[in-house]
Amino acid sequence: MKFPISLQKQFPQLNKLLLSAGSLREKWLSGLGEESSTYVFASWLLPRALGFVALIAVLSFWTQYKGLIGTEGILPFSKDLEAVTAYCETNPESPQKYLLRPTVLWLWEDPDNSNLQTILVVTFVASLFAISGIAQAISLALIWLGYLSLYAVGSPFLSFQWDILLLESLFLVTFATIWTRRSRLKTNRQMPAIGRWLCWTLLAKLMFESGLVKLTYYGANDENTWRELTALQFHYWTQPIPAWTSWYIHHLPEWFDRLCLQFMLVVELALPFLFFLPRRLRHASGIAQIFLQTTILISGNYGFFNVLTIVLCIPLFDDQFLPEQLRQRILSGKIQPEKGRAKRFIQTSALVVIGTLHIWMTKGFISRDIAGNRPSQERTTKEPPQWQSKLKKKIQILHIANSYGLFRVMTTSRPEIEIAGSYDGKTWKKYKFHWKPGDLDQSPRIFIPHMPRLDWQMWFAGLRVEAGSFRQAPPWLVFFVDALTEQRSDVLSLIKEDPFPDQPPNFIRLRLHNYTFTTPEERKATGHWWNKALLDQHTLTIPVRGHSD
Repeated sequence: MKFPISLQKQFPQLNKLLLSAGSLREKWLSGLGEESSTYVFASWLLPRALGFVALIAVLSFWTQYKGLIGTEGILPFSKDLEAVTAYCETNPESPQKYLLRPTVLWLWEDPDNSNLQTILVVTFVASLFAISGIAQAISLALIWLGYLSLYAVGSPFLSFQWDILLLESLFLVTFATIWTRRSRLKTNRQMPAIGRWLCWTLLAKLMFESGLVKLTYYGANDENTWRELTALQFHYWTQPIPAWTSWYIHHLPEWFDRLCLQFMLVVELALPFLFFLPRRLRHASGIAQIFLQTTILISGNYGFFNVLTIVLCIPLFDDQFLPEQLRQRILSGKIQPEKGRAKRFIQTSALVVIGTLHIWMTKGFISRDIAGNRPSQERTTKEPPQWQSKLKKKIQILHIANSYGLFRVMTTSRPEIEIAGSYDGKTWKKYKFHWKPGDLDQSPRIFIPHMPRLDWQMWFAGLRVEAGSFRQAPPWLVFFVDALTEQRSDVLSLIKEDPFPDQPPNFIRLRLHNYTFTTPEERKATGHWWNKALLDQHTLTIPVRGHSD
């Protein structure tokens, strides 16, 4: 801050004091005075860490793909591709099948499990290359293409928000990373500034949307537990698959829940704006984001989501954040510019286009989030030009830019579907799952960063049945039950126990129970982690083919 020249002469000491205060403020915010931030270490680490997350995602899905979408799975991908082909052939105005299902599986005439495994192998190897620093831009592009190919045919089992976040991150970092044949730490090179800013923008969008939707979306009874600061009283036991730590956290005092919720809203809604401010504010915000993700990781099972979000925080930290000795080992001289004028031009141009699309799409996402799900008479929707609608659809199909927001509406109950079989319709044996709640004395388990996709979808299916009946159950549940009665080995590998190993049952029964955590007193007396109550109006008995009541 400076005084006018006339006042500077009259009050030299005050002017000097104000200049010193301004310099001190700037030094405090930046941390190192005039020294500019460098991002050599972050540029080296980000693509490697992203490759590691992709490796986790691929290996996790590899253990499940046959039972989920394989040729003998719940929803065989080959039948889906056949249906898409038939639809496109009978509807001349439909988009090309490559746009409806953007997958390299179209390269094979009659794709089967071996072709799915080929994609998994290529994506796995590309992940190892990215981790090793070998041709990282090409490696990340191959991972993106492979994972997109799996995602396109993996619905609903491969359609969670962290799946699209991984796709968007891979696509962005492919262009933002250093384009070189081998990434080495001591080359003193860093990603383009625009690429770093786009990484900040992606993380800011993820966090801000996640906070915003909690305040603008309402439940069936026009209630919003986030606004009422009561959401965490339900969250730990109603989340898709709790961990054993969830039981203990749930029983902490109510004031602690409210404090945690307020902290979370500040981290998600306010702190993302600090990403674009001087380094100390940016560092503080980055640390808060990592702390929040770590607490979520400890209190529940969300696959690789929390790890991926932490990885996206890496570009927030410059080399000056590192300890002095480590920084001196990394920075051996001046920052080296990217080699090749043509390569720099292509990379910068691509990042400008991607950034423009991201800002354009994000504007629409934020507007929709602000509107929420409450009907408004004043809300008017203006139809965008046709070219904009087509472009948005292509961007969303390729998942270059996505909208996010977990737990828009907090669920306040936990309906669990129980599947049992019987030979006589009187004595029933339950099919047991690996991870989702079942036996009352079974401790919830921690399995992160693995993502058991069938168990997760069973949670969504329970919510749909509770809201209506088993007639409103998702179609895949019907195919899952059929696969159990047909004793398909690939599908049975997804569950913990098949009670009918020799001969399939004559009847299948689906029932809905409402689960809640036990109190400390109940657990001490019974050893149970859960209580359950039968929702008798939601019971369905199905005769297996060839049998009847």
